[in-house]
Amino acid sequence: MIGRIFLASIPFLCFFLQLYLSFKNNTHREFYNHKIVFYADWALLPANYYAYLLIKKASGFKIFWLMFVAVALTMLFHSFWQYNHMDSGYMIDKNMIVLPAGWVHIFFMTIEMGIIFLVFFTPIKLSLDKDCFKACSFIALYFLLNYICSFDYVNAIPLFFMTIFIIKAIIIKNRQVFKEISK
Repeated sequence: MIGRIFLASIPFLCFFLQLYLSFKNNTHREFYNHKIVFYADWALLPANYYAYLLIKKASGFKIFWLMFVAVALTMLFHSFWQYNHMDSGYMIDKNMIVLPAGWVHIFFMTIEMGIIFLVFFTPIKLSLDKDCFKACSFIALYFLLNYICSFDYVNAIPLFFMTIFIIKAIIIKNRQVFKEISK
């Protein structure tokens, strides 16, 4: 239970640390305008809670490579935002300098990308179907909210990932239904 609570607390703690640091740097107005951080990231709180058992079952080698990809993608996305001036100003200032709240967000998204990849690439055991279905559902919700919040960026990447997690959740749910029918 402690592991689940720890993972679920990451979005909560990072949100409030970013809020605190944005107040400290007087960029809190820009923080409030960052819709993905302000709304979409909250879907990761329950996703992390349900992803705990899947992560616990993953092997060390797999975790290393998934975290490697998570770090690479997080750095790629944030550098793209920085280069194209796509941040509202609380993470990256007008001089293209990453602010303290931005570093917290990079840390947060690195951890979250690792959790998301672990959920997606971990083989599903029948005993974990319920948690995997819930984790996939909340991750799909996260990508949907991410897409809605970033519509002005014309970004189809979140929609693609959302579709993949919905498909995985549907497969899991159908397997649960089939298991019930065959009893």
